[in-house]
Amino acid sequence: MTSTAEKKVEELMQMLHADSYKRSLDWNGCEVYEPQYKVHRRIGGPWKVFAYGDDARMSTREESITYLDYELKKRN
Repeated sequence: MTSTAEKKVEELMQMLHADSYKRSLDWNGCEVYEPQYKVHRRIGGPWKVFAYGDDARMSTREESITYLDYELKKRN
């Protein structure tokens, strides 16, 4: 991940009020990051942040669900 993408990932995680974040399995050519919380928070869907090249963005609801399915199949 480039420094530009890293900055965008950090900004998006701040928007999600994440205490930290961790890298997850790559998906569709993107590095995937998921927010981590010290206290359980309900902020909507299981959001992920996708980083690719110099850019990063939040997942859509559909992408989040599709990614979760992908992640469960890969880990099992």
